[in-house]
Order: sequence, then C-alpha cells, then structure tokens
Amino acid sequence: MLDNIKIKTLITAAVGMLIAMLLIVGAAGIYSTKHTSTLLQGKSLRNVKVVAMIEKIRFKMEINRSQILQALQHNPATEWAKLHDHPLTVHYKIIDDTTAEINTLWSSYLSDITDLNEKALADTWFDKSGKLGTVSIAAANAAIQQEKWDDAELLLIKSINPVLRTSDVDLRALTDLLANRVAGDSETVATDIRNTSYLMIGVLIVSVLIGAATIFLLIRGITSPLRQAIKIAERVAQGDLTGQISSRSRNEFGVLINALGSMNTNLLGIEVLAKRNTGE
Repeated sequence: MLDNIKIKTLITAAVGMLIAMLLIVGAAGIYSTKHTSTLLQGKSLRNVKVVAMIEKIRFKMEINRSQILQALQHNPATEWAKLHDHPLTVHYKIIDDTTAEINTLWSSYLSDITDLNEKALADTWFDKSGKLGTVSIAAANAAIQQEKWDDAELLLIKSINPVLRTSDVDLRALTDLLANRVAGDSETVATDIRNTSYLMIGVLIVSVLIGAATIFLLIRGITSPLRQAIKIAERVAQGDLTGQISSRSRNEFGVLINALGSMNTNLLGIEVLAKRNTGE
C-alpha cells in the first residue's frame, strides 16, 4: 500500500499525524487542568468557604456578647466604670457594625445553600440562637442605652449566655454535616483528579504508540524501496545486466527503479550490438 504513496505525501502525512498527536496531548492537558480547577472551585473551595463563613458568624456573635459585658462595666454603680476612658458609644457602634456583618454573612450563606438537610440545620441554629444572638443582644444594648443596667445584666445572664451555649449544639450538628461533606467532596475531587490523570496517561501512551507506528511505516516506506534501488544500481555497476528490473510502485522510488530498468535494458542492447559488431 505504501508503495503507491508518493514520498512527499508520506512525509507530509507522517508529520501531520505527529502534529495531531501533539495537539491531542495538549488539548488533553488543557482539559485536565480546567477540569481539576473546576472541581476544586466547585466543591472543595466552596465547602472551605462555607465552613469559614459559619466560624466567622460564630466569632462575631461572641464579639457582640463581649461588647455587652464591656458596656455593663460602664455602670456608674460599679468601680469598673472609673477604669474606662472611652464613651459607651464605642460599644454601641461595635455592636451595630458586628450585627450588620452577621446579617450580611448569614444572607450570603443562605443564598448559596443547595442541600435541604443543610438548610434545615441552618434554620434550626438560626432560630434557637435567637437570630444568631442578635435579638437578645439588641435588647441588652437598648437597656444599657436607657441606663437600665439591671435589665441588661439580667438579659446577659438569662438570655445571651444560655442561648449561645445551648444553640452551639445545633451549630455543631451543622458543622458536622459540613465537615462530612468536605471529607466526601475531597474524596470525590481526588477520585476525579486520579481518573483524569489516568486519562492523560492513556492519551500519552496511545500517542506514543501511534507516533512510533507512524515513524516505523515512514522509515519502512522509504528505506525498503531505497535498498532495492541500491542493489539494482550495484548489480548494474558490476556488469550484471541479466536481471529483470521493474516496479509496480507509482511513487518516486517506483519511477527510479523503472528508470534503472530502462537503463539496464538499454545497456544490455548496447552490449548485444557491440558483440554482434565484433563477431562474437
């Protein structure tokens, strides 16, 4: 089959095949990179972001509680009031800003929930924590601003502290769900990355095999007829004009061998004519 393919066409096809293999390997590499990136962003990074957001909300809740504690120390009836060199408005502002951050974080978190179990656990924590502590914090903050110190302290002892403590059980249920999902998704990502790696290895192996087969066929398609042409030329050079020289190939080597056959025939005719003229 290769005997009828021109050398130029054969070389062009071989080079084209190798270039195609390189493009396939490159495309597979790009796919692997994008696929891995998508998995990491879609699963692992999203889960890490959610866990961090929940922890940040809980930390902000603790900041609000500590601000109520510090604000209560401004009670003129206590000795602590003399130790503070800043106005109560400092604590009011921190509580307002922190509460706004909690609400923003919570709204962002809720908008990203797709799992119904997670949504149920999140709603339970939100309800049992008194809207993430903001209800009792706001009441205590208002009492302090009205200088109802005993009411604010009572809210801290009987509402803020117990609510945060008991709602942490519901928070733990939520964080356990998130932790299990992170572990499961991490395994999924690892499996997908492993499968993608196997795909890349398979593409490389197939590319190497096809490339090796292409080079083998190219070498065979060139060296085999070239070796035949060399043997014919050597036999003619040694004066052996008796052989039949022809080729059915239509490529450049076929043309060369047929030309050598014509030369051999012409030389044989000249030899016969010379013998006839000399009377041999």
